[in-house]
Amino acid sequence: MNRWKRANLVLLAALLLVVMIQPGKSYAYADRMMSLTPPPPPSPLIMPLGFFDPSNQYLEQGETKIYDNGDQTVTIEMSTTSYSQVSSIGATVTLQMWTGGTWANIGTSTTKSKSNDWYFKDQVTKVVARGYYFRVKSTHWISTGNVYEQGEIISTSILVK
Repeated sequence: MNRWKRANLVLLAALLLVVMIQPGKSYAYADRMMSLTPPPPPSPLIMPLGFFDPSNQYLEQGETKIYDNGDQTVTIEMSTTSYSQVSSIGATVTLQMWTGGTWANIGTSTTKSKSNDWYFKDQVTKVVARGYYFRVKSTHWISTGNVYEQGEIISTSILVK
């Protein structure tokens, strides 16, 4: 009897393992089936959080994120940080779509900014097509007196479902 219990427990554990592993494979398969292009290659340049040139007097870092809203729109969040208060701080974001061979700019760039502050955060919503991969190229900048500093970030990519 003890042997049967052990065999049943091993069988149950194996079945649970198969059930737990299977959804990950199904989702990956579903993503491939929903995509109208092959996935983009990984890029060493992708950094959603950017620390910029250490010789900058003011511009410290920036961050850009992209989210699928599930309704053929994406939300792009952007933030820029300065070491101290500046006259103007902001970001310019450009939505990019993977065509299967290259990243293409989609629509017009959007610039958002704030005056007389050291920190800026905002978001923008853009209309997109299902079945494609999207990412954001952003330029974070500050302007104060005669000083203008900027840094560029490329977000991670997402498949819009």
